[in-house]
Amino acid sequence: MSIELNDYGVIVIPLHPGRLKTDLCGYNAPLDPREAISGMIKVLIH
Repeated sequence: MSIELNDYGVIVIPLHPGRLKTDLCGYNAPLDPREAISGMIKVLIH
């Protein structure tokens, strides 16, 4: 995807939130979705 969008000035990065407390991963997972989103935003801003 990054190669296809490079000519348009778009930067593509893979960013995974980790295992989240959800129905899919189970509620024993280490991160709450809001915590994960907050961390991902910090990565993107800095």
